[in-house]
Parts: sequence; structure tokens; C-alpha cells
Amino acid sequence: MSLLGACGPALEGEELEGTDPTAVPAEKPKGAGAPDPTAFEFADPGMVHAQTFLGDLGKVVASPAATYASISTASNQWSVSCNGGSSRDIAYVWTVPATGSYTFNTYGSNFDTVMQIRNYKSTSEVMGCNDDASSSNYQSRITLSGLVKGVSLLIIIEGYSGEYGNLARLNIVKNN
Repeated sequence: MSLLGACGPALEGEELEGTDPTAVPAEKPKGAGAPDPTAFEFADPGMVHAQTFLGDLGKVVASPAATYASISTASNQWSVSCNGGSSRDIAYVWTVPATGSYTFNTYGSNFDTVMQIRNYKSTSEVMGCNDDASSSNYQSRITLSGLVKGVSLLIIIEGYSGEYGNLARLNIVKNN
């Protein structure tokens, strides 16, 4: 599992004190689907904080690859380009297991999701962002072609326009 330092990935052999890669509870959680007026942007590009970082998924390709029980306990670290960044968010690191095309989606989440994928080594590099997979599907879907084996991605999931729910699901599928 990859650990994170104050400004990104921890150096090999570096020990981190006081970090817990789980979400920090909100002071006043709102109900599922309610806008969160207290959420605010506090991250600079290139920084990954433990407050919203849920872990390193390794090279898993599965549906679901990850499920998080309550995004309402997360903070708002990231400002995603296709939503304005006004929602609580969670993030995972994922490493490309084999060169090719992959589809990432949030199907099975119980709220209107927004997903953005960034290069983990340079988090200001946005590789894809999606609000709604279609006019009738309020979950997100991003397909990235030409991903190179060993590249690490930062996958950010948040709710649309300040909303959040109690089940965030991430699915990762390798395309033929």
C-alpha cells in the first residue's frame, strides 16, 4: 500500500506519524442527498490529504473495485472541473495492471455522482471528468484509452452540486 506524505506520495522508507487514511467525520452530517453548505476547497493541486484519501486499490479490476459506506463523513478536498468542487469527496489511488483501455464508473452509488481521474504523480493533470453517464443515468463514467502499465491514477468521487449519499461505489473494467 502506498502511503502519503504532506505533499504527495511518501518517499520509500519514510514513516508517517498521525496519519489515518480514513475520512474525518463532519461536524454536522446532513441527510443523504442534501447540499452541504459547509464543504470548502482546501487542497492545492499536487497534495493528497488523509481526510479524503481512502487507500491504494493496487491493480484491482472489478465491479465493485471499492465501496465506501458514507461520503457524508468526508471533507471537500478536490475541486473537480466538471462540477465546481462544492461537494464532499473521496479519493483512491489505482495502478494500471496492463497497458490498454479501462472504463471507470460509479454505477451502484445511491446519489448523483461526479468523478474525476488525475495523474497521481502530477495531480494537477486531469485525465478525465464526468458528471452524468447519460441523460437518464446520474452516475459517472470515464473511459481512458492507451493507459500504460504501472501508471498510477488518482480517482476522485464526489456528489453533484453539494449533494452526497451513503454509498459510493467505484467499478473498474478493462475494455477489449
